[in-house]
Amino acid sequence: MNAVVFEHVLLSELPAAWRAKLPKRGFARASQVTVRIEQEAKEAQTPSASAQAQAALNALKTNPLVGMWADRQDLTDVPGYVRALRTPRLNADGSRRKKAAE
Repeated sequence: MNAVVFEHVLLSELPAAWRAKLPKRGFARASQVTVRIEQEAKEAQTPSASAQAQAALNALKTNPLVGMWADRQDLTDVPGYVRALRTPRLNADGSRRKKAAE
């Protein structure tokens, strides 16, 4: 990627539109700045949200933990079983239950 860099440019010499984009505080009129001009990356080079979601789904499907209880005959109601495991630790709203003082 090619870039053009202008160093030690007086702020007062920048185009008004560029100066307007700078923060109002922190730049004195006599400040010197460095200007870097380069071509922006094309949006096509970054993966879209749907492509990222598909990649995450594929990673989840290949995770060996997904479906680890699928073949268990003794667990006909997996969500109920997990809920029963979590009940002693969680309140109805999902927040953690405080431990009883010993």
